[in-house]
Amino acid sequence: MLIREQRVVLKYLLMVGVLMILVTWLASRSFAQEVAQQKAVTGPTASKSGTPAPVMTEYRGVKIGLTADHVRDLIDEKPQSEDDSGYFYVFSDSETAQILLDDNKRVRAIAVTYLGKDANAPTYEAVFGKDMPVKHSADGRVYNMVTYPKSGFWVAYSSLGPEAKNPLISITIQSTDN
Repeated sequence: MLIREQRVVLKYLLMVGVLMILVTWLASRSFAQEVAQQKAVTGPTASKSGTPAPVMTEYRGVKIGLTADHVRDLIDEKPQSEDDSGYFYVFSDSETAQILLDDNKRVRAIAVTYLGKDANAPTYEAVFGKDMPVKHSADGRVYNMVTYPKSGFWVAYSSLGPEAKNPLISITIQSTDN
């Protein structure tokens, strides 16, 4: 029989796993469409000169490329779980973060999940700026992914059910170097 803390950890790990699959699926689905739209609207050089500078470049001071030791210094809290691939933090019932590391123990991705109306999640504008058009789906979801080639990463924002009782917002920052 699992003790309560283990059940809570398993619950959060399962939730993050499902969210990561969902974000990856949404990103892969939208990325090809975004690339096609950029080429059609602004030409082949849009990714180098037409994309604005990134607005959201970090989470709690953690940026792409930082060392694992630096992450531990910045987030002065013990991760809920950790291994060679990164750290999983549970900051509250409404905020979790997964910091993924590459083979050199440097941050390659940051995935943050906010759950509930009181989660204090960053707004779409705080992630992309006021000039980035909001992309709404027919069912009310908001999703966008923007690649910043000069910065070496992409940022994705997904809001599932913003009008729901418990809205779910996911923000991912990931290196373009794989």
